[in-house]
Amino acid sequence: MESKDNIAKLEEMYRTQSVNVITEITSNPIDDGDLRRYLSEKNYNWLTVLNSGEILFNFETDSDSKSEKVEAINNVASMLLKRGLTPMPRPCSVTVIQYLLSLNAKSTNVKKSHQNLNLVTDNTIDDQNERTEVQHLLDNIIDAAAQAGTSDIHIETDEHNNVAQFRFRVDGNLTIQTATALKLTERMAIKLGSMIIGHEAHTGGGSTSDTFDKNRPINGSFTVKTQKRTVKLRYSHLPIAEPKGLSIVMRIVTGDGKGTVPTFYDLQYSHSEIALLDRIFRYPQGIILFTGPTGSGKSSAMAAGTTIIPKTTKIISFEDPVESKLPNVCQVQIGNNEYTSYAAYARTVLRQDPDVIIYGEIRDEIVMQSAIDQANTGHLVLSTLHTNTPADAIARLISLGSDLSTLSHGSLIRALVGQRLVGKLCPACKVKLSDSINSASATSDLKRVYAHFSKNNPAQLDSIYTKNLNAKHCNICKGVGEKGRLPLVEIIMVDQVGRDFIKELNIKGWLEYLRTKGWRDLTEKAIERITNGSVCPLSAESTLDAPFGINTVEFDYEEFDRNSSTFL
Repeated sequence: MESKDNIAKLEEMYRTQSVNVITEITSNPIDDGDLRRYLSEKNYNWLTVLNSGEILFNFETDSDSKSEKVEAINNVASMLLKRGLTPMPRPCSVTVIQYLLSLNAKSTNVKKSHQNLNLVTDNTIDDQNERTEVQHLLDNIIDAAAQAGTSDIHIETDEHNNVAQFRFRVDGNLTIQTATALKLTERMAIKLGSMIIGHEAHTGGGSTSDTFDKNRPINGSFTVKTQKRTVKLRYSHLPIAEPKGLSIVMRIVTGDGKGTVPTFYDLQYSHSEIALLDRIFRYPQGIILFTGPTGSGKSSAMAAGTTIIPKTTKIISFEDPVESKLPNVCQVQIGNNEYTSYAAYARTVLRQDPDVIIYGEIRDEIVMQSAIDQANTGHLVLSTLHTNTPADAIARLISLGSDLSTLSHGSLIRALVGQRLVGKLCPACKVKLSDSINSASATSDLKRVYAHFSKNNPAQLDSIYTKNLNAKHCNICKGVGEKGRLPLVEIIMVDQVGRDFIKELNIKGWLEYLRTKGWRDLTEKAIERITNGSVCPLSAESTLDAPFGINTVEFDYEEFDRNSSTFL
């Protein structure tokens, strides 16, 4: 067979039979010393061979021509045939090849060349004792983070001073970790990332096929098991220039692996919000959109909605990544190629006969148009959009290529839900706002807020509390002043009157109409939380673009200057 024909055959296999993770491999690296030595001398760092006769290769690791590589594969295949094995060439992730080469190197004591692989070879873990130490460190990190209720683990390294700062994000706030068990040097932090990407992301069923490289951004997800728990993490690192090093972030996306999904009641939505959402998720067709910035709880809200949807329905979700196990939901991991993208699945999902389709996010015109078509053909579609308010979703859909006639048609858009998460005041140490402004630590912002609520909510002033920043030894909140978070939720039910406003793109008029019907926006929902003593006004301000006591509709500089001089 001509070399050109071999290339075409191998390229076809690359599209259909690629090996991406260690779990797909059932055999070990070859134990034939002569063949191992031959491969080492040839410096085939893009190829490895298994005892089963599988020839795992990658065409993208150096500048050699494909024809030369095909010839090399043919030579190895001939050697396997002479040893009574049936050669099976299979394209493979370069990370998997690197891992298998490292196993061969240990068994033969032959030094492998890593040139052209874009690896940080001085940071790979070659010693088993060192790997055990890093694994033990990872276990300590996961256990400590889970016990603290951490959403994100942050590590920032300083290459020059060989140190690393370690922080947990708890209830939206980052706190530095000083426990001895979590002490990190820059070298150990790099090795931690190397182990996660190079080993855990594959043996634990992770989603990345990247090779660890501290000089470029890397993203992926993986599952880690400690003696106490199993958690799924989303890993990301980014090289930073000052201080020179890495910013590593690991988001804990699920904590139990048992498919326990919180309800809207568990998430502390109000009774009226739960009643509205219960009705929304029982619609048989249409689109429900959740809006808000990253970390505002959109995915959790959609997951909670699946507990309302009848179990007699077929639900398929497309997620990037799959975060929590959802009972009775077929969850699909979105990939980074043309065959596993949101758009690719959106085109073909109807062949699965779904009743409900969930997209983690509407990112482009293809997914948006598919969602519209699916909603118009009798399916309920749930998704998210990154917009500041629910009403902004209309403009966002238009920017993706939709039009007002489509968006205002029939019962296409059923509801728009906007959300934020705000810190919940610690019940043990919170203090009344009226008392806090008389303390020595009272700030001008506290006094401004007090003046605002004295004027606008005088009857509820005694029910408003703030964080006690002097309660450093509070056993409940550990001196943070808040424990847990509460949702601020803005729900717009899209009725026929609303569709008429959408058709005219009269969003301002639509919101004015909604207010006449008792609708409340995020700021008003925050005031409700503030006046019942659940949320600190300053925390609400930092979460929303709504500083109390400052007229942001028509800013008055003179009034602001007068008030500021009074407070200072």
